[in-house]
Amino acid sequence: MARVGNDLRQAAPLPAAADTKRALPLTVQPSWASLDAIDGASKGEHPVVLERDLVALIARGEWETLRGAIARAVSGPLHELAKRPMTGIGSERSVRFFADSVIALKRDWGRQSPQQRADRLLLAVNAELLRASIPAVTRIEVVDLAARAAMERRWSCSVNRALVDSPTIDNVRLLLVAATVFHEARHAEQFFRIARLMATLGWPAAEISRVLGLPSAIVEEAARQPLPPGDEHEEARVWMQAFVTDAPETEKIVAQVLQVVPALAGVRAQAQSALTTGRAMEHARAVLDASIRATEVAYIAYRAIPYEQDAKVAEIRAANAIADAMRA
Repeated sequence: MARVGNDLRQAAPLPAAADTKRALPLTVQPSWASLDAIDGASKGEHPVVLERDLVALIARGEWETLRGAIARAVSGPLHELAKRPMTGIGSERSVRFFADSVIALKRDWGRQSPQQRADRLLLAVNAELLRASIPAVTRIEVVDLAARAAMERRWSCSVNRALVDSPTIDNVRLLLVAATVFHEARHAEQFFRIARLMATLGWPAAEISRVLGLPSAIVEEAARQPLPPGDEHEEARVWMQAFVTDAPETEKIVAQVLQVVPALAGVRAQAQSALTTGRAMEHARAVLDASIRATEVAYIAYRAIPYEQDAKVAEIRAANAIADAMRA
């Protein structure tokens, strides 16, 4: 079986964290405080050109659009990795079982509440976690999120209300929400495997719980499952490097994304206002372009974190299995 952890670190042509963080400015947007003092008429460019450029940047700067474009640009190597065998819940058997559960959910979708739909997805991923001897995630919350979903270290997860709110769902949207929840379940597996490795290396349970932020019951179960040498051990070592050893650098990358994404939304709204009024469009174009570029750099760095790449590969494998089941 391929050593996925090492492959993920080496195969994808993404900037390394150490290379990228130097390019991440903490403040990338010029202040809008003096916008009213700026003459709206361009001194050097035709207003039609400015308007065209600004309309294109506003469309490009919508977060889901930008995230999708970045994902398409960097996902080629991950799709290749998704063709290889994978450990844990990413195994062929697990993704096929999960896909069958997703197809069954589609038949019942319209008769269930948003929380019931989320619960069914959690039940499906928990079946695969338990099959891999990983504790089941305790609950899933339907909430308003900036992200699509999130795995909490307290051993629960959340899903964006918009993904499960509609009384009807097509194959594309179902595949998106199911694969997203599977991605978060892979993070649960990563947390648990790291805890197993740390226990195997002799870390006290209390220290593992403190460092990883995991409930003591999860750590105690991890300690009952020593991690022998092999592919899973090597993957856990790579994840532990990012989660524990390099935690300050990893946290900077995550914090940068959390900063630039909402900042982009604010700058984009200001650009839309400039477009509507016809004032300060040249300034708006420069500011929005800088914000988009900073967001791209930050998100590419985030996608390059080894545990994120691994979860994305698991997500792709789940999505492929679901797509196959839909065609069957």
